[in-house]
Amino acid sequence: MVNMRDNPVFNQACAMSSVSRSPSVTAAIRALYALGASRGAREPVPRDPLSAWLLEHDQTLRPGVTPASMLAMLGVRHRLVGEALARCVGPRTHVVALGCGFDTRWAAVGDRVAHWTLVDEAPVLETLERWMPQSESARRWGRVERVTADPLTWSATLRPGAVVLVEGLAMRFGLEGLMQRLGGLTQVPGVRVIADVHGSSVDVVSGGNSRHPAHWLWPREAGVARLRASQLRAQGWIVEQDDWHSGRLEVRGRGGLVFAPGVDPLRILQLRVR
Repeated sequence: MVNMRDNPVFNQACAMSSVSRSPSVTAAIRALYALGASRGAREPVPRDPLSAWLLEHDQTLRPGVTPASMLAMLGVRHRLVGEALARCVGPRTHVVALGCGFDTRWAAVGDRVAHWTLVDEAPVLETLERWMPQSESARRWGRVERVTADPLTWSATLRPGAVVLVEGLAMRFGLEGLMQRLGGLTQVPGVRVIADVHGSSVDVVSGGNSRHPAHWLWPREAGVARLRASQLRAQGWIVEQDDWHSGRLEVRGRGGLVFAPGVDPLRILQLRVR
């Protein structure tokens, strides 16, 4: 089991590998770390055992300095996207994970869908190719189609009614990248998309923008409103579900003791092409 405490060996390995690491890959590693690292003595079990296994076996997969509120948000995102996916898939569904990084959802959901395709950058898929055949999910990994390509421009014939996951795409490639990707999917009949947009509590605090009491952050104050429903409709999407989740600032007591960790705001969207 991976612990979040500093480890000199891990830090050195991370520093060695970070020279060639792109910002998008770093963002993908943060999501992996949020799911695979234990969350301290009170919550010693990681959110995703396979992510924990990958972190334990590849010591270069460390995200560097990452706000705890972001890691908490990534854990919440994983759960909410999983719930949205469960509502959309069935035995005949083709799921395409576009730019979802090191997400191992295929291992948990794979047997409940007809086909699973991973599309991502070479550094991500090469890491998975190196380690997944050695894992307990090797059999399911063998059934996953892997495509090394730019997630923003990849084009292929999808089955009608396919479900496309773009979880974390906005974090890795920006909101412009997400809109570019969505615009290229509207030609597939009946396709559904599950996407997310994240906010930042750091932006709200530094800008002094929060208007409400206590330690809660309205999503609209923290960046998740940058994506407008009118933009999606203009591309040809029907917004089936649009869930906004407030953030929370870290709560500290006297002496700096953390009573409650912070979490960044989040928005989960479920879209269907007209």
